[in-house]
Amino acid sequence: MQQSVYVPILKWKQGEYWALKELNAAEKQLLSPLVEVIPIPTPLEDDVPQVELDTHIAKLPRQVEANWGTEQQIWLDTSLLQEPATLRDGTHALEWLMTGLRELGVKAVPVISPDSSQLAVLAAKSINEVDGRGVCIRIDEATGDDPNLKAILDSLLAQLDVAARQVDLVLDAECVRAAEVDRAAITCRHILTRMPYMGSWRALVLASSGFPENMAGQEVGISSIQRSDWLMWQRVKADFEAGRIERLPIFGDYAIAHPEIADIDPRTMQMSANIRYTSTDTWVIFKGRGVRRFGFEQIYDLCAQLIASPCYSGRNFSFGDNFYYRRATERADCGTGNASHWRRDATNHHLTFVVRQITSGQ
Repeated sequence: MQQSVYVPILKWKQGEYWALKELNAAEKQLLSPLVEVIPIPTPLEDDVPQVELDTHIAKLPRQVEANWGTEQQIWLDTSLLQEPATLRDGTHALEWLMTGLRELGVKAVPVISPDSSQLAVLAAKSINEVDGRGVCIRIDEATGDDPNLKAILDSLLAQLDVAARQVDLVLDAECVRAAEVDRAAITCRHILTRMPYMGSWRALVLASSGFPENMAGQEVGISSIQRSDWLMWQRVKADFEAGRIERLPIFGDYAIAHPEIADIDPRTMQMSANIRYTSTDTWVIFKGRGVRRFGFEQIYDLCAQLIASPCYSGRNFSFGDNFYYRRATERADCGTGNASHWRRDATNHHLTFVVRQITSGQ
């Protein structure tokens, strides 16, 4: 974790873990993903029973091993699962998953917050007693701004039986809209100036998201969305450089996604063909029309528009960029892919771009 310059917070979904698998080794070594186990989906029909938790998480350890590997650290957060997140045998999901990852040799660290259930906290404590990799504590703005912040953290440290030097602390500002960059930066600076054990945390991360919930607000064609998460972190970085805060937090974001999982019925969802392309301080959006009516083949023209755009980083920049080039030039020979492939390519480009942006000092 000491060498990481970037912490992306990713929902553990197919497009996202494919993006991790296809990272270049140079970029992969410089990031530590915090992955969130997604909730059990609601059945689409009333007479269809909900999937059991045991089944829902059964494949995750193998997926992590196959798509992330065993060489580098990954943080695992089960807070999106409905509590009590216990399996049929009474084991908490966090403990079961971490045990499975351990058996596969994955270097995983459990994520806990002040709102975590007692079962989850006890699971994280016992996991650390076996693995010795410490824990990650994730707090939101409201907790960070609480007058009793030190007491809250001290209580959690005591329950986990860890010291600050064994903890990666993530301050998650969640959604930061374009008009809120200055406010969010001031709030986070205030929290960081009063954060206890500022120099002791094993890692300190400031994460947020500037991406909207969906593409409904974007017109068909080419448009842009401000990367307000990046701009907010830049404000905090300036505070550090001016000596207003003691320590510069590692940059974290939600890649090309909003923090919340949208409750969407896929039977009625009107998904448009689109590319979410990360640039210096914006996402450039190449948007087509609804795929149900106008087809997935729209992606070919969108890729052609992208590779002709000044924002395009070139086919050799990342795995995702190579696929954009191939879809633009080979078209049907390459195939349209689907929503998961489009998310894979955009996320893979984003992760690569951010690591290089940070290490180049842009």
